[in-house]
Amino acid sequence: MLYIFLACIGSSPRRGAKQGSYQEKVTAFFVTKHPLINSQVSKQGITENPINQIVMQTTYNISFYCRSSKQDRNGQAPVELSIVINGSRKFINCPFKCSPIDFNKKRKPKYIQDYIDCQRVRLAKIVSEIVQSGIPLTADTLRAYLRTGGVKSYTIESLFEDYFRLLKQRVGKSLTQTVYDKYEWVKGLFFEHIDKTSECSAITPAVIQEFYIKLQNKYKDSTSGGMMTKLKSVIKYGIDNNHIKVNPFQSIKINKGLTEIQTITYKQLQDIINHKFVERVQRVADMFIFSCGSGLAFCDCMALTPEDFVIKDGKLCIFKSRQKTGVKFYSVLLPWAVDMYNKYNGNFPKISNQKTNSYLKEIEDVCNIPVNITFHKARHFYALYTLNNGIPVTTVQKMLGHKNINMTMHYTRALETTVLEDFKKSFD
Repeated sequence: MLYIFLACIGSSPRRGAKQGSYQEKVTAFFVTKHPLINSQVSKQGITENPINQIVMQTTYNISFYCRSSKQDRNGQAPVELSIVINGSRKFINCPFKCSPIDFNKKRKPKYIQDYIDCQRVRLAKIVSEIVQSGIPLTADTLRAYLRTGGVKSYTIESLFEDYFRLLKQRVGKSLTQTVYDKYEWVKGLFFEHIDKTSECSAITPAVIQEFYIKLQNKYKDSTSGGMMTKLKSVIKYGIDNNHIKVNPFQSIKINKGLTEIQTITYKQLQDIINHKFVERVQRVADMFIFSCGSGLAFCDCMALTPEDFVIKDGKLCIFKSRQKTGVKFYSVLLPWAVDMYNKYNGNFPKISNQKTNSYLKEIEDVCNIPVNITFHKARHFYALYTLNNGIPVTTVQKMLGHKNINMTMHYTRALETTVLEDFKKSFD
């Protein structure tokens, strides 16, 4: 709930003002009642406890100038309007001319005084309209309103354009092109659900809930949950920048689901290692084998250079940051990954993701592996293999470069054999 109090102070030239200026000062107080606080508002106005309110005060000063230095041949000069809001000043020429001599008189001619009074009333109405529409009151927005007769509304499309402009700047640094494309995918689906030319206020909790249900009916929980998380980051940007007043995600609980972890077995890995493929497929098989022994994701494998490898305590290691998240990882290579390093001397082949997964299908068929092989399953294999062999989950977290332990704990659900082993160690 928003309350606006406008107090017009002064209607005569300011003492000490420059010659040829006439100033009208208006102070606007905007009081917003916090939605989470149960305070009351009486008929007389805002009540009891001022601590229960968030008060934002904005002051703006209006000054009219008529400079003799800008007189035309007829002795007329344009009247200028100076707008100062919270220290930011903007000038705008008014479609009105008069004699600077008449303008500077203590008792101005009626036509000049009427014009100034009319502009003062008009400006007060404009300020009230801007604030009530939820648009931040700045010198720029007020000047834009005076020039165009209104303020351009901030649409849902504008919100996404601004946010995606920032995302684009992160691509190749803290964001991969693949993740950026997923954001584009979510944007396209959301624009099918809502009119993108509507103002941001159209993004209500009901709209978000309906969109989420639509995604859940079409995709798995893990997919729909990831898409909603991306949409939520856009909405948060709008809230942080005062474009969205009420958080539409406030009552939405995103379920990312618990997907079953699938990977190959140790025997199936040995089958791949021992098989001789044609050269084009062999390169992909070698990179898959390397990832099974290092835990690196595809993009991290493709970014490797010989300088990334170091030997610590007799173990070949990789100390680097993940391409996707920027989180540091400390991978200790397993024997078959060391073999691949020696084969290529650290200069691994560069292959596209599309070609890689295509050739993995051939490997899957040739080796009669019942699991749908993708490159990321090699990362799963590394995580499960190290956990099954007694590496603490916190250490595996650092080896994989996970942001938090919950991501690594996801793998422990698949360790059925270790449950019995741990039980036997304690009670047998």
